Formats: sequence, C-alpha cells, structure tokens
Amino acid sequence: MVSVKDVPADLLIRELAKYLKENVPPGKAARLGVFVKTGPNKDRPPMQEDWWYIRAAAVLRKNLPKWPCRTWQPKDGI
Repeated sequence: MVSVKDVPADLLIRELAKYLKENVPPGKAARLGVFVKTGPNKDRPPMQEDWWYIRAAAVLRKNLPKWPCRTWQPKDGI
C-alpha cells in the first residue's frame, strides 16, 4: 500500500491541487487572495492564480498522516 510519505511531495501537491481546483468550489479566502500575503516577510500578494489550492494541498499533505484511518459501520436500525 502506498502512503503519503512514499510519493514525492511536489508531485502529490501538484496533483492534489489540481483535484481540489476541479472538485471544490472556491471559498471566500480564494476570492480575497488579491488582498492577502502568504507570509509576514512578503510585500506583495501571491502571483499564481491557483495559489490557494496549492497551499491547501500542501497543508493537507502535511496533516494527512496524522488523521486516523478507520471505517465506520452503522449499527442495525441506525
């Protein structure tokens, strides 16, 4: 079984950002991207249009191994 740690980070983030861009509707933060900076040492907003999806993919990649992977089966009658 392949885990998140087995895949190179740049490939995973690129593909995950593409998936998020195609399947997740843009939120308020993505629309506010022209007004924000990505760090305290930055003077200008990000230049890439899809920076929000790349950032979300990077955060998801970092936190994915910490989530428990369990299956949930409902009890009878629920």
